[in-house]
Amino acid sequence: MKAVRLNIHIAMIAALLLAYITFLAPLGHAQEARQAEELSQPLPVDMASDVFPPVVTVVSPMQGATVTTGRPLIEAAFEDTSSGIDEATFHLAVDKADVTSQAIVSPWLAGLPRTSGRITYRPAVPLARGRHEVYFGVRDRAGNLAEVRWTFEVEPFFEGLKVAGRNTLKAEWYPISKSTDTLDLTVQAKVAASDVRLRLQGRGTNYPGGTPLFSYGDYNAYLDKYSLEVRHGASSVVAGYGSIPMTSEIFQVSREVRGVVASTAVRVPAGQHDISAFYGKIASSSGLGLSVYDVAGVTERWKAKSGLVLGGTYLSIGGANGYYMLGASGQARVGGRASLGFEAVYGASKDGDEAGSGVAAHFDVPFASSSLGLDLAMIQAGYPLPGTPASLSPQRGGVLRYGLRAMAKVPAKGVLNVNAALTRDNLDGTAPYTLNRANLAVAYHYPLAAGWNVRASYQGELKQSDDQPRRTVDSVSGTASVGASGQISLGTAGRLSIQGTYSAGSSEDRVSGKASRVRGISASCSAPVGSWSLSGGLDMSRKEAVDDGTRTDSAATKVTASGQIVPKVLQGTLTLFRTASDSFKEQPSAAPIQRKTEAGLETTLRLAVGKSSTVAVVFKNSWWTQEDASFKEGQNRTLNLEWVLAF
Repeated sequence: MKAVRLNIHIAMIAALLLAYITFLAPLGHAQEARQAEELSQPLPVDMASDVFPPVVTVVSPMQGATVTTGRPLIEAAFEDTSSGIDEATFHLAVDKADVTSQAIVSPWLAGLPRTSGRITYRPAVPLARGRHEVYFGVRDRAGNLAEVRWTFEVEPFFEGLKVAGRNTLKAEWYPISKSTDTLDLTVQAKVAASDVRLRLQGRGTNYPGGTPLFSYGDYNAYLDKYSLEVRHGASSVVAGYGSIPMTSEIFQVSREVRGVVASTAVRVPAGQHDISAFYGKIASSSGLGLSVYDVAGVTERWKAKSGLVLGGTYLSIGGANGYYMLGASGQARVGGRASLGFEAVYGASKDGDEAGSGVAAHFDVPFASSSLGLDLAMIQAGYPLPGTPASLSPQRGGVLRYGLRAMAKVPAKGVLNVNAALTRDNLDGTAPYTLNRANLAVAYHYPLAAGWNVRASYQGELKQSDDQPRRTVDSVSGTASVGASGQISLGTAGRLSIQGTYSAGSSEDRVSGKASRVRGISASCSAPVGSWSLSGGLDMSRKEAVDDGTRTDSAATKVTASGQIVPKVLQGTLTLFRTASDSFKEQPSAAPIQRKTEAGLETTLRLAVGKSSTVAVVFKNSWWTQEDASFKEGQNRTLNLEWVLAF
């Protein structure tokens, strides 16, 4: 009986399930489909009632922010809960360039009106250092426009690495056997908005000389020069070998110092102050050989907008036995057109034994088609010797020099320049006699028709001893030259350029009895040959020593062809050259007592790598002979590798 009831219950459940599957389930699925279709339809919006634009918020970079990368993430957020966002109206621009197509918009459910989201963009090419502007605009479905503009600064921490170098490998076999490889390497980069430059100049050789940095076998490595420069804005610091920003007519030392040089520029409404301080070692350039001094100093230069320039210098040279130097200089307009420049330097030894001053002045007056200049320079007897130019040495009781400079148009197209100077020493009368020196330099240039030009020049010097009441000419010398240059048309092939110069000079030292004469001629020409250029040159000279009866004749010729082997990629140059000289004694017609010759070729291949990198290989090979009492011959080879790599 129980089994019958259980079977009846199971049959009833099965009937109910069958009825649900057949009739009720399809009705439920249809209702869900209708609900989904209703959701996919745009919500009814009263467009006329939506008068507010979307809300746009800058996410990154923020207004006025500074980023350290050239590819920052540019992002903005937008929202409109009324009518929703019109996705067809997105507009993103960076520095007025439309980048909307490259931007990424945050995803949204398909079929539903967008009410919020974000737009992002990362530049494919790094942005340059400096300020950049971003614009983003979007409309809602009611047509209301929202737009925002903002700016940010790009200051990459590290950018623009550039490596440049020149490598020279030279091998020699005579008169000594040695090989030397030199390297001049420069590395430049921008780090934290500062320009950084490292320069190294070194060499490796199997021939000893000086104290090497390190040695390996027979080779010694030398670090000849080095410098590290950091420049930020108008300020810079150089450690190692640097240049002093100092120019002087009456105090001359090498501008290169091994130590530290710091410079800065201070701008004010009326002009600019240029200030530099330095400390290290410096070499004298007054003809004292390789004298090296400790030096510390400061320079200041004021450049006013009115044109006035004033400068000051203080230096301490050497140790306890050195010198103090204090100088001032300036330049100003006089009467609107004329220019006056001056310099004054006072120097004294630190032990108080020497002291003296030096002054220099220049006055220039321009005219309609000419100009006139007056020069004056004087150094007292006690002025410190280190740093003074050789022509103004105070050793003989002080020195005075005054000169005249003139330029004139003679005639209207020609230009004549004249420079004359008179120098005398023994200003304090302590020397037994006075030396007078007169210098004259004249140059003339005149353009002819059809692009031709002629030029002529003369330079001469006269030295005289004045031992009252007797005057004696000690030496006289002079050199004159005349030349011409121009072009000859070759029709469709281009133009042939030609230039030539003839010069002659003589000198006589009546104190030592030595006298000499020299004559020379040089000529060169160049012309295009298809896509290549062909040029040639000839130099011939004769030097005669009148006092001992010797004469030397020399001649040098060369022919060069250069052009593009592969356009914009590979350039080549080939030069053939030959030099020869013969020396004679007393009888010009006799056989030479010495003869030297050298002939060879030089080849250059220059390869362009990318837009800003080049690699060049220079190979030179020559054969030489020397004949005098014996016969010698040899071969020289030089291989240079020059490269500039930019990253």
